[in-house]
Amino acid sequence: LEAVGEADVRASVVGYNTLLTGYARLANELRPDIPLIAEQLLNEMLDASEDRNTYPDVTSFNAVIKAWGKAKKLNSAARCEYWLHKMINENRPREGYTQQTTPIAQPDASTYNLVMDAWMNMDNPDAARVQDLLLEMKASDTVSPNSESYSKVIRAWLKDELLNQLGVQGSSVERAWANLDELMSLEAQGE
Repeated sequence: LEAVGEADVRASVVGYNTLLTGYARLANELRPDIPLIAEQLLNEMLDASEDRNTYPDVTSFNAVIKAWGKAKKLNSAARCEYWLHKMINENRPREGYTQQTTPIAQPDASTYNLVMDAWMNMDNPDAARVQDLLLEMKASDTVSPNSESYSKVIRAWLKDELLNQLGVQGSSVERAWANLDELMSLEAQGE
């Protein structure tokens, strides 16, 4: 906007997120370019944030992750996980510092759930990776799994059973039951 003479008008996180969320809605298998465009916009946002204090929030990252997940490209789930771990790694204190050095948003349960969706929606779904993401959440100090997270893991194992990827019939169903039992136990405890 400064280039067209509007120096007093600035882009905000809300403006960026409106566009990123729109891209996430447009993304699908027939529009493989959309996640790349959304990613480019998020990178521009990250670059501009140092000067304008418009750091991306969790909505910004989740929109890019959602766009990748809906595109269902061979690398979609890996790209989703890249952005998840970028959020995590950017929030770790740097060597010599005791606090985080960038105000990049922490991932939330929705972020993890979107990444789980991406792994489940691949042509070769990876139930073990979905389970690993749940375990990562449980080990985290900043985010806890919700009932949707457990439901995704249960669905991933059932889908795995349908595709019989492990070759041992029934083992995926047992894993699904174990996750359901854990969820029911947590709900009984009020967590």
